[in-house]
Amino acid sequence: MTFNNLEDAKKFYKNYEKAGGFDIRNSTTNYGKDRELICKSYICSKEGVLKSKSLEIRRCGTIRTNCKALIRLKLDKNIGIWSVYKFVEEHNHTITSPSRTHFLRGNREVTSAKKTLIKQFGEVNIPTNKQMAFFENSSGGFHRIGCIETDVRNYERDLREERRGHDAQMMLDHFKSEQEKNPSFYYVYEVDEVKRLTHCFWVDGIARMNYQHFGDVVSFNATHNTNQYGLAIEIVFPEIRHRFYVWHILDKVPEKLGKWAYRTEFMKSFKENIWDSETASSFEENWVSILKRNGLEMHDWLKDIYEIREKWAPVYHKQHF
Repeated sequence: MTFNNLEDAKKFYKNYEKAGGFDIRNSTTNYGKDRELICKSYICSKEGVLKSKSLEIRRCGTIRTNCKALIRLKLDKNIGIWSVYKFVEEHNHTITSPSRTHFLRGNREVTSAKKTLIKQFGEVNIPTNKQMAFFENSSGGFHRIGCIETDVRNYERDLREERRGHDAQMMLDHFKSEQEKNPSFYYVYEVDEVKRLTHCFWVDGIARMNYQHFGDVVSFNATHNTNQYGLAIEIVFPEIRHRFYVWHILDKVPEKLGKWAYRTEFMKSFKENIWDSETASSFEENWVSILKRNGLEMHDWLKDIYEIREKWAPVYHKQHF
């Protein structure tokens, strides 16, 4: 069997790999005296053996079984044609079933279209698992996505590394662009002795107008990328009130409460107590009553959020803006 170029040969073997239910990787590469590539091998991903005596799964998820399956190609320099001069078909391990070949590393790819969507999803803080749910629905099934969640997370990691050290400048460039579009947009920043950003303040036209009417009320949404950037609002503004966003509490209800999140009577009384309580004492009394009535007094998550109720329940903040 011959090929016009090495790329055609690799494409052929990858199609064979996909149909055959195994994965491949690069192996032997030989060059001639003039440094021209003359020999190339592609082998089964399970070729070789682990250094450890135990067959532990490697980080990449592959167990080496010293499989000898391969294809070796050689260039005929006289006619510029690549030919197969060694082919080993037999594998010494179980072949992946057709229904699961899409999980093989060689069959997975984060396409340029998906990379664009992942960037956009990241900008609005859509979690990776929900991104995968979107890809599954839009592709017509998990097996049609073309990649797995690990691949998406790896690409997100690469994006973070790419932006590391440049994100402050990206933010300032954005502010400059906003100011050019609307002169009422204002920003100011400070840097240290090595030109690293230390402080930044910005405000748009609407916020400046609101200030004229309502005075010096400043609200921060400190939930965005808090782990990544280590925001320290309480350190910078020790005298202000700090509270948790009640939406985040309620957003976790389906995950934390399971079937109870879909019981209309329970959720109706649960939410009414949160939003409509007139006093702290009535909120607390109703909370205990609702949980007792539904047998949830010992639920760990409900106990945890009750302990910090003054940080998020609206009734404790009615006297404050």
